[in-house]
Amino acid sequence: MGATTTARLTVQQFHELPLPDEEDYELVRGEIVRMAKAKFKHETVKSNFLEELVGYNLNMRVGKVYSETMYDLTDEDAVIPDVSVMLGSRPAGVDLEGYPQGAPDTVVEVVSSEQAAKLEERISLYLRTGAKW
Repeated sequence: MGATTTARLTVQQFHELPLPDEEDYELVRGEIVRMAKAKFKHETVKSNFLEELVGYNLNMRVGKVYSETMYDLTDEDAVIPDVSVMLGSRPAGVDLEGYPQGAPDTVVEVVSSEQAAKLEERISLYLRTGAKW
């Protein structure tokens, strides 16, 4: 018997799939990945970042702060950072029925159960696709 291979999906194919609404999924290197449900500690850390970033943005008006927003980073990567910031007028250019293209300007990923190698890979992906922080 020969080895089996799994066909990789494009971001476009991924967005066309009828995935269950009660679960969140990402596309990583063309493969669908179900996101784990976050525990309260994870959500509390995320909430603290959101409070600080939103407070800063209310005073400085530098862009928009988002929580759990999907970004189409490459043809095979559509991911959902915990917290993200898009600077300037960039959010105005995003189709409200679609997803932002490329990484947000600032990304916050709360580390809870990710392995170091997986987190490094994710950070590298964000930086390669336009994130500044």
